Amino acid sequence: MAAQGDLGTIMVVEDNDDIRAMYADILGELGYGVISAADGAEALAILDERDIRPSLLIVDLEMPVLRGEGLVECFRARHETADVPLLVVTVSPERTRNSEATLGLPVLRKPFSLETFTAMVAELARPASVGASSRPPAL
Repeated sequence: MAAQGDLGTIMVVEDNDDIRAMYADILGELGYGVISAADGAEALAILDERDIRPSLLIVDLEMPVLRGEGLVECFRARHETADVPLLVVTVSPERTRNSEATLGLPVLRKPFSLETFTAMVAELARPASVGASSRPPAL
């Protein structure tokens, strides 16, 4: 799903289909558009294919293909997404303290309450710019 919501668009990168769908449902009900990816490589491919600048990136650390730390590094290295807020979701928060890529980022430990999740999203997300990246306009 890649809809623009009233509150902006959030990219969710989570390899578990059920958890990813749950995030999308919750965020959609809150008024956010959601872009979903099953791993870091898919997330980067989506960003390459579309002119999207999410309001927030929610990333799981334990994923196949391109793990969370690698995705965070790529996200930070891209001009279009370097300043997009990130929320790390993991069952192993100690990994974030041992990784330079995720050091200092907000971490939500699984399992968590709906209230905690929605509060963190509201605090971190900001209005998205779909179609308003730093790419020059087509003439």
